Amino acid sequence: MKTKRSIVKLNARVYKKESRQQRTAMLDDLVKTTHLSRKHLTMLLNNTGKVRYTPQGVKLVGDPTVTYMHKRGRKKKYTKEMVPWLKACWVLSTYRSSVHLKA
Repeated sequence: MKTKRSIVKLNARVYKKESRQQRTAMLDDLVKTTHLSRKHLTMLLNNTGKVRYTPQGVKLVGDPTVTYMHKRGRKKKYTKEMVPWLKACWVLSTYRSSVHLKA
């Protein structure tokens, strides 16, 4: 994914300056190399380098190499130190579910 995003970032400046026919040829090549959809590629190419301001005054610059994937998903309830203790309790309770172990 990092290489795909770096390819998009490198081609974004050229893409914005080219004519429509050359853009379609560029898109065809990028679709073949990155295996991303055309719509997604055009969105990435058009938004790369754009500056936007939030209502709070924060400056945002479009950069396809920055991802926020690590923030997705459910947050952890237990730390790594607690997991062995929890597994021991689970074994002692003959593998009961959390509904049955609730106080």
